[in-house]
Amino acid sequence: MTRLLTRLATILLISHTAVAADKVVSCTITTGSKTAYNGHCLFIPDAGGSFSLSSTKRQGPLFDDIGVLSVSIIAKGKAEVRGLTGDGINSRWGEAQRSTKDSACWEGSDFRICARQNVQQALKPGSYTTDQGWGNLTISRNKNGALTFQIFAIGANAHTCDLNGTITNNKAILEAQEKDQPCIVSFSPKGNDITVSDNDGACRYYCGARAGFTGTYHLPPPACTNQAVKKNRTEFKQLYDRKAYSQARTKLEPLLKNCSYLLHWTEEEWIRNDLALAQYKTGDAAACLQTLQPLAEDAAKTDAELRDNYPPSDADVKVPIIAAARTNLNLCKKAAAKAR
Repeated sequence: MTRLLTRLATILLISHTAVAADKVVSCTITTGSKTAYNGHCLFIPDAGGSFSLSSTKRQGPLFDDIGVLSVSIIAKGKAEVRGLTGDGINSRWGEAQRSTKDSACWEGSDFRICARQNVQQALKPGSYTTDQGWGNLTISRNKNGALTFQIFAIGANAHTCDLNGTITNNKAILEAQEKDQPCIVSFSPKGNDITVSDNDGACRYYCGARAGFTGTYHLPPPACTNQAVKKNRTEFKQLYDRKAYSQARTKLEPLLKNCSYLLHWTEEEWIRNDLALAQYKTGDAAACLQTLQPLAEDAAKTDAELRDNYPPSDADVKVPIIAAARTNLNLCKKAAAKAR
């Protein structure tokens, strides 16, 4: 008993020797009919296939009051399981057998412990966009087959982030302002999304004061890619210039309905103005007013008030958009009034 407690206490201290072999895994711990824990945990290997599980923070409880859960091999396919509480109480859970259906799991009379190595999803080359379109991520392979990335993000007052590099094991290491503190960009793929993070702001070197690049980037539907949006807007203009207003509407209405969540505010608001005019030209004043509704609040303000509400560079873009919206709202309000 004393020997086991000493070993568990040593695990809690996380010696330098143990750290090199520790790894974060996915854990599911069931007691009775209850799932006591389901998430990441720290896997601490020991001799002979034995191991312990603890919080990834290396301190505090893993679940409930259990700080460390140890699985000690006593025979082939058989282990003794114990839990050490934060108060130092060593509780015996009992014997467990390795599952014949799932080798990552150990099963006792009223508990089940599963610890699986995280499988790293491969990064898919492609162009990804954030919600509201403030950031764009492009992943591709260079001529040597290496995976590379390019991120361009825009924040308030036209401040930007611009960085690129080579990705190895879902991470890119870039030079930063402090030579001994490089910028580390991490890429965590899940389905068609990639979450991008950095190491505690060391990558600010690549950004303006009001811009950032960390967040979740989505692989857009085919109709919502940058190329598809540009194509639809070009075709809209061609149809509108030919006074084919009904056909022009069909280019922007689906775009606004299905892709607005991926559009940067500047592009979305110009699209609303363009679509509203086409709707007005087809005699659909109600649809015109509905399309412009998100701009109505700003349209009720003066240019001076807009400039007070937005940073200078944003205001330079916003003022002409809202000027167009005011004109279009007035046209559609008058047309709606005549239709009554």
